[in-house]
Amino acid sequence: MVAGLDGVSGPVDLVLDTVGGPGLLAAYGPPAPGGNLQSVGWASGEPAVLPPGSLFAPGPARTIGSFGDAERSGTEHRRSAPTAR
Repeated sequence: MVAGLDGVSGPVDLVLDTVGGPGLLAAYGPPAPGGNLQSVGWASGEPAVLPPGSLFAPGPARTIGSFGDAERSGTEHRRSAPTAR
């Protein structure tokens, strides 16, 4: 396991991204053909804009996925969380 992409020298099978934004785009480069990028957080709070055609490549598909509560994210989630009494 590495933190950041500086220690990655070649394709990998799985990338877990907790930052989002431009970091998510950078993290999409290392997955090998058939590899997977999972977005499991959005600490940057910045948008990730995928360039046209960036999800298409010859050979086995690479996948990108995410999970979470899209209805309540970021600061909205923190503000609406119940407080202890």
